[in-house]
Amino acid sequence: LQVAKRYPRYQKLIKTAAISEEMTFTLPSGIAVGELLTRFKSVDEKIKQVELLDIYQNNYSFSFIFQDKKDNISNEAVEPIRQKLVKVGQDEFKAKLVGEI
Repeated sequence: LQVAKRYPRYQKLIKTAAISEEMTFTLPSGIAVGELLTRFKSVDEKIKQVELLDIYQNNYSFSFIFQDKKDNISNEAVEPIRQKLVKVGQDEFKAKLVGEI
């Protein structure tokens, strides 16, 4: 067997502010939450992290961290990303947002 010789690569810490938000979706039974998480992460490059926080009945709460590598991110910059997340959830996974954006 070959031994992989990979060394960790240094990445500078991002010095811009992040926005953390939570959204809850009602999902139909049988939906693979892992696929939904992966899809949410791929919606925009400004989505730094997505985590499943809680499950209650068919309601799944997710935490989103938005961060831009160059500039501080604003609420106005996050708004279209939020809308994309809701659209992806509705169109691809039949998820319904609990509450409003």
